[in-house]
Amino acid sequence: MGKLSKFLRIKGRPYELSAKNGEGVIRIQFYDGYIVLVSRQPGVRFRQEVAITRSAWYQLLRGVTKPTAMMTGPDFDRFAAEREAYQSELLLLTEKRQMKKTRDQEAKRAAQRERHRKAQQRARRRT
Repeated sequence: MGKLSKFLRIKGRPYELSAKNGEGVIRIQFYDGYIVLVSRQPGVRFRQEVAITRSAWYQLLRGVTKPTAMMTGPDFDRFAAEREAYQSELLLLTEKRQMKKTRDQEAKRAAQRERHRKAQQRARRRT
């Protein structure tokens, strides 16, 4: 029995590391022989889980150092950017709908004026 199995048996939960990820939370749960990445985002009904074997975890850890060193920019919250893009798209669609509604109302008024003008002309010719 490994140390993580003892921890799980004694505490009743796996050893866990967690960090805030924008508005959500990401957790790494350590079990004997594998780990589980758990992500919970607000507005998402279910949590996302990815189970990784121990050997794959070690391989990922070895490969992550080089790209991590190249990450020199500031933090980027992808989910916040997606929400912002969605909001701007929603605003654009609302503006387009309003423009179309205004254009249709103008066309109806113009058609009404034209019908009224033609009716007046017919009335003048009859008299």
